[in-house]
Amino acid sequence: MTMLSWLVAQRTEEPLPIALLSFFRFAPFLLLGPAVGFVADRFPRLRVVRAAQTGLAALAVAMATLLSSEALELWYVYLYALVQGLLFILDSTSRRSYLAGTVGSSNVTTALSIDMLGMTVSRILFANAGGALLSASSPRWVYVGLALMALLSATLTWRLPPLFRNRDKTEREPFLVSLKGGIGFARSNRVVFGGLLLVALSNLTAFSYEAMVPAVADQVFHAGPVEFGWFLSATGVGSLLTGLWLSLRRTKMARPGLAGLTAAAGLHGMQILFSYADTMALSLLGLAVIGAVGTVFSISHSSLFLTATPDHLRGRVLGLQVVMIGTFPLSSLLVGWLGNHVGPLVAIRYMALAGLVWVALLVLLVPELRRRVDLET
Repeated sequence: MTMLSWLVAQRTEEPLPIALLSFFRFAPFLLLGPAVGFVADRFPRLRVVRAAQTGLAALAVAMATLLSSEALELWYVYLYALVQGLLFILDSTSRRSYLAGTVGSSNVTTALSIDMLGMTVSRILFANAGGALLSASSPRWVYVGLALMALLSATLTWRLPPLFRNRDKTEREPFLVSLKGGIGFARSNRVVFGGLLLVALSNLTAFSYEAMVPAVADQVFHAGPVEFGWFLSATGVGSLLTGLWLSLRRTKMARPGLAGLTAAAGLHGMQILFSYADTMALSLLGLAVIGAVGTVFSISHSSLFLTATPDHLRGRVLGLQVVMIGTFPLSSLLVGWLGNHVGPLVAIRYMALAGLVWVALLVLLVPELRRRVDLET
């Protein structure tokens, strides 16, 4: 994402085209979430993970080829982000469903924390590596390296047990019947329903800063390639510390909904403070704190869905979770449009203020989110 963001930032001077990168990357969440959940319940989950990683390798090779031939256009970057987003949700939904099948109730939070640690370490290391390599060499070699890492990732899953139980009824269910079952469960379970609302509204306002970070780095602080990598990896520093803390404590989130509501409020409050940062150091510090709070939010709502949902429905409920995350592209468009008119920092501030209002309403209207949740089998 560092490479993609840099490629777009060098081709425009407005926030909206940069925000469109996040829009296309997250558009599959909104459009294809139920289908992804259906796949995660229908097929062996490790097989889906391997297919997604192989697809990411092929995608990286295609980008390296375009960069080598100097045929890269802006719409190619958006198409890359779109396909990458689809493969990412196939991988993450299947992987987390697999993880939930290997641990008990007391270890779900720890398993999710370790999963987040892997992604966070990658964000820190490779966002900065991307910025450094932009200064030292051609971007095409970075994509060759990404292709090799994706193939290695797929290879590492071959010796793992499949943990796939052949469910005759599930295998016979058409897609629409399967989707209806997942939606019916979510509607009947107030905790899951409230969690889905929490995810949808949070992705509409609590993560709007992500689409604007490249614009803040480029247009507010005039960052070079290396500093650009700092901005793209700053949230990862806070995520890493929080993920380590949760992993080492082996804490079980007995009330994941309450933790999610608290984290959502914190995300909005921190973005308001971030929007007033007037130095690069303060801005990077603000992003690190936002990353720490964001990790608590991500782990809490995923823990809620994995513990409150029976195993045979987890893929479909996580597919609905993906759809709710799909409100983020709408946020990217809105904050990008606002950024064109009032600047990226003020746009972030307006979105965060609106978010604090709905957090208060959700606390009042869905009290079930504050209750204890036990693992469903």
